Amino acid sequence: VSNLPPTKLLYYDKPAKFEFQAKVLKVHDNFAVLDQTAFYPTSGGQMHDTGDLNNSKVTDVIKIGNIIVHKVEGAIKEGQTVSGKIDRERRDKLRKHHDSIHIINAVVHRVIGSWCHQYGSEKDIDKARIDITHYEALTDKQVEKIENMANEVIQKDLKITKTLMERSDAEKKYGFEIYTGGYVPSKQIRVVTMGDNFDIEACAGTHGESTGDIGYIKIIRTKRVADGLVR
Repeated sequence: VSNLPPTKLLYYDKPAKFEFQAKVLKVHDNFAVLDQTAFYPTSGGQMHDTGDLNNSKVTDVIKIGNIIVHKVEGAIKEGQTVSGKIDRERRDKLRKHHDSIHIINAVVHRVIGSWCHQYGSEKDIDKARIDITHYEALTDKQVEKIENMANEVIQKDLKITKTLMERSDAEKKYGFEIYTGGYVPSKQIRVVTMGDNFDIEACAGTHGESTGDIGYIKIIRTKRVADGLVR
């Protein structure tokens, strides 16, 4: 993909667009690169979108630098224009789980302490998980308090805004706390804000318009997976 131009990312420019048209720039085996795409690749712990390109199934989406690569089950030819369709139900589940992780991350800081940082996360369609730095296992009372506060945030229906900013401008405005969900290695970063200042993170994932869209958060279990690490 080294000689290809950057893929235009429709999942940022037009997040509510689940059908699109694009030109095929490159095909290698069953992998295809388009000039633009609405398919979100596996990134930042969030699993990839699935769907169709010209009625051929898209089973995997990979990001290589600024290029998005689609794994396609079917014949796709270079130079042709294809119609893409995203599995909206899957995207919605992933988006809600990503929003939920941001809420849990912010609530943990308030309930447990400011020393808790996100060590890793995964957002799939059936569940999401987050690993936080903490020196001991959580008590049932702490878990209950985290869950209750998270659902209070949902009930408040806080607005979720996504803003593309120069890294230096974002750091000056918000400080290095924007990397509480992980460091984003790029000159421009996408800042996701819930409410006025409930949670502010540098994040490249897909997100909804408000916390009320999530519905409800249930913590099914917690576990101390290593010294200083709680899942």
